[in-house]
Amino acid sequence: MSLPKKVDEISNIVTPPFDDLHLALRQERASKSINNFVRFESSRELPGEKFDDDLDVRAKNTLDNFLKEKIISIVDSTYYLLEIVCDGKTVTGFMGMLELNTPNKPDIFEFTDDAIVNDRLQQLESLQIQTAPITIGYRTDEQSAEIIDDTIARIRKNKPIYEFEYPAGSSNTIWKVPRNEAIEPLLSKKKMTLLDGTGRYLAAVKHSNKIKKENKNISQFDSTNFIFAWMIDIEHSQFSFKARHWSLKSGIAPGIDGQNLLIKLEDFFEIERYKFLKPGSKDAELINLLDEIEYVGKLNHTYGLYVGDKAYYAMYLKNAESYERLSNVKKSRRWKRLDYCVLNSIVFDGILGIGWNKPENLEKFSMSISPQRAVSLVDEGFADATFLLNDPLPEHIIEIAESGETISSKCIYLT
Repeated sequence: MSLPKKVDEISNIVTPPFDDLHLALRQERASKSINNFVRFESSRELPGEKFDDDLDVRAKNTLDNFLKEKIISIVDSTYYLLEIVCDGKTVTGFMGMLELNTPNKPDIFEFTDDAIVNDRLQQLESLQIQTAPITIGYRTDEQSAEIIDDTIARIRKNKPIYEFEYPAGSSNTIWKVPRNEAIEPLLSKKKMTLLDGTGRYLAAVKHSNKIKKENKNISQFDSTNFIFAWMIDIEHSQFSFKARHWSLKSGIAPGIDGQNLLIKLEDFFEIERYKFLKPGSKDAELINLLDEIEYVGKLNHTYGLYVGDKAYYAMYLKNAESYERLSNVKKSRRWKRLDYCVLNSIVFDGILGIGWNKPENLEKFSMSISPQRAVSLVDEGFADATFLLNDPLPEHIIEIAESGETISSKCIYLT
């Protein structure tokens, strides 16, 4: 499919990322036009509609209207170059169809629950299109990286087919790749890591296998054997991961209140209190706390904690003895060194008795990209405690994927 061709304002159909930071903006965009891509994804009732149909029926109706109004159209297979500028970082990569059933499969770092995969599968089967690309990171040697950079430079000299900005200042620019540019030889047989879209990828594989089972004579070039992907160079891209902050939902751990939890944490962590010195200093102290845990976190596992008692707490893992408590976890040292894994194993599993390796236990937490939002969940009574984490290093996540290990879904967010 092509990008939008016939709209009064591109903001009528484009929606920002599907995360909790952009919920208000998605609602605003959806209220402006029924032809907004938010209607492919949102499970909530949106302005100007009745919520009589389920998400998949609503999404199919939206797609049919897109085609009828020629907002989108079918095009021959091609590649695009997508450049995203956000928070002072620029990430550029090729968009195209990635073959699913080949020996060269991407490494996956995220464990995704079957319920999530089946939800994406239902959407795929209802719409018969993929509504968003997955993001693939590929590795290159110096020679091929230079060739790819030269190719991108040539393409960027052409006029973009679309260029637009989000209100926050980030921008997306898209070029159509000329047919004389041989993209496939540049990207084929590269070692790949799936950076975002695990649920969509596994759903596409499941759908492809189902179609092949029903029709054994299906062509290897059938669209069901491919997935829409944005492919970026791991070593030469400015992408990063944001940690999601974990809020323990109210009433999940009976008998453990804020002070009780602090006492138990002292067995494993040095704890420093950041008291709110005066009314209105809460936001300033949160910034101080985040700066502190980021600085110390370069040398040690460090976390922030909020339990609603007019103070924040910085938690520093005490010593190797605490680390040895992870010996019952049959994972590599590489996996155990991830902040998220230490917190889950020592605190959620060890202290709270909530097993980190059970997908259903994810429902006992709210996970937020915004630290302010995570903290507010405690103040609003939706959570008993919020744990704040540092962002992981991209190379650490890539190493975990390449080693064949996984972490729980939704604990980090690609940016």
